[in-house]
Amino acid sequence: MNQTILVLGGGAGAVVTAVELRKTLAKNHRIVLVDREERHVFAPSLLWLMTGDRTAEKISRPLDRLARRGIEVERGEITSIDPVSRRVEVNGRVLEGSFLVVSLGAERVYAIGDVTGIPLKAGKPLPKAGVFAHRQASVVARNITQAITGRGETTSFDGHGECFVEVGDGRAGFGSGTFYAEPAPVVRMHRPGLRWHWGKVLFEKYWLRRWF
Repeated sequence: MNQTILVLGGGAGAVVTAVELRKTLAKNHRIVLVDREERHVFAPSLLWLMTGDRTAEKISRPLDRLARRGIEVERGEITSIDPVSRRVEVNGRVLEGSFLVVSLGAERVYAIGDVTGIPLKAGKPLPKAGVFAHRQASVVARNITQAITGRGETTSFDGHGECFVEVGDGRAGFGSGTFYAEPAPVVRMHRPGLRWHWGKVLFEKYWLRRWF
């Protein structure tokens, strides 16, 4: 039976979900990404945009480029979402999916990225960051694939993440750890230096090539 997966949004989580689903599901299943923006912006590079070290074009890619991977891209304003029936209205047109990624409230509906609010044992919420959206997206893509094909095992997000921390003067630090650790997140920070700054530069180039 042919399935349609609607992925709402054009950020890191949405893009990773759509690309990984397209890679793991047969071509008869439709992957439809919906967003009002024309371009995906690589959020970790926004700091460099503000300092004049990047242009908007350098840190973004056209979402329409995903069509080359077999992903349908629908551009428009989402005016209503029905998570129970998995229907979305976009510019007056109704799209209906077998699975819906982003919104909460029913079976076959998944929430990832900034729309989620995950409380930690320490009393603080999980930070809203692209690295968590990316990892959540990989989990959602795998679980949807398992639900459609019956292959493999389901999995869950483990709370692990990492981040470059720019400090200026061409230097950056790097932190990584498990935010689901109890009684508090366990994060290791690396001293700022040139290598972490250049690591972020290389990661920016890798990410935009890998997903577009």
